[in-house]
Amino acid sequence: MLIVRNSRGENLMVESVAEYRTRNILQWLEQVGLVDEEWNVKVDGELRLSFLKVMNEYLTAKNGPFAGHELGGTVRNVIPSLLGSLYFIDKNQYTIKGSVGQGNWASVPWVAVMNNQVTTSTQRGYYIVYLFSEDMKSLYLTIAQGVTETSKDEMEKISQALRNSISMSDRVIKGNDLNLGQSSKAREYELSTAAYIPYSIDNMSLEDQLLSDLEEMVRYYEEFIMINNNENDFIKDPPTPYYSMPEIIEQINTYIASKGFYYEKDEIINLL
Repeated sequence: MLIVRNSRGENLMVESVAEYRTRNILQWLEQVGLVDEEWNVKVDGELRLSFLKVMNEYLTAKNGPFAGHELGGTVRNVIPSLLGSLYFIDKNQYTIKGSVGQGNWASVPWVAVMNNQVTTSTQRGYYIVYLFSEDMKSLYLTIAQGVTETSKDEMEKISQALRNSISMSDRVIKGNDLNLGQSSKAREYELSTAAYIPYSIDNMSLEDQLLSDLEEMVRYYEEFIMINNNENDFIKDPPTPYYSMPEIIEQINTYIASKGFYYEKDEIINLL
């Protein structure tokens, strides 16, 4: 039992008043992000800590071996897992991938959130993507496009369409004047950006703000997809089917068996 004493005297508050005031305090703590919806005390959020971990450790990690580095797991597994667990991201509709490079450290690591209606590859289509600057001082939440299979003219056409058709809040900057660095890849990513929200390592937003920003960007992204679906203009490729891990394993197992070979399923799982 929690006893709340009257600040103006020795007598106890009546239970109804104590309950009312306590609830007001807890609701205020929830509004400012110190407790969650169940009124549990909130520590610094995992997503925020993961972003800061990458920004604080990446430059040092680049001086060491690439294979098996813990930071690669943070970008490829931990952050995508955190994003995939959010209530406003449909796991059956979205593919989330992170990269620190292939074989060598990337100058601009990224984590992409892709709607399967548009693309499941960062080489094509448009998607939401977190881009880390080369100096690791900045992080950008962007709506950007695949630079590998998209021409500059088409990229500009889609960017302008998004900026003109979607009304966005003041937190979002429509344009591509972000500063990722001097490498050719950084310049390509800058060019591919239609809109973004910037963050700084020195003043990283709190967890609730990071989640609110992402939810906002997902809303704009899905609104633009709906517009394009109606106009049937920009989405040219058919949707890539999404397969769960058990489905992938079963397909591999069936294919191997069809060729006259047999392996225990555990062996296939281990190989995969």
